[in-house]
Amino acid sequence: MKKGNLILATICIILGLYVISVAMQYPAGTGGVPGPGVFPIMISVVLIASSIAIIVSSLKMEDVHISWLDDNTKRVYLSMVALLVYVFAMAQIGFVVTSVIFMTGMTQWFRKGKPIVNAGISVAFVAIVYFVFGMLLNVPLNFGILI
Repeated sequence: MKKGNLILATICIILGLYVISVAMQYPAGTGGVPGPGVFPIMISVVLIASSIAIIVSSLKMEDVHISWLDDNTKRVYLSMVALLVYVFAMAQIGFVVTSVIFMTGMTQWFRKGKPIVNAGISVAFVAIVYFVFGMLLNVPLNFGILI
């Protein structure tokens, strides 16, 4: 685990430095309005600082062996596969339908409640997200063959 933390943190530092170098080439802001590179630079600085904190804490901790194929990690892998299927299906089918199906399935799997209650919770949250982003913030969520 210690070696993995160090490798991943180093990769994140390199990525942050790359994004900063690219964002520095963006045009500067004018009239007190920040340019398009300010936000990526701020995010990259936070990423680099977090990576340095992970490196420092990893150097202080003892190495822990992690099993890659026990029951808990299998659930994580299945969740990752479900998330990938959701993302690809959303581009084809649409946001609302795939999000309701995905959230219902995941809440049923992790919460183990009544399926109709989990479906209701999923419909409510997707409706809230759709209203806030689609209606209030005018973020286009209408991609795919359905809504």
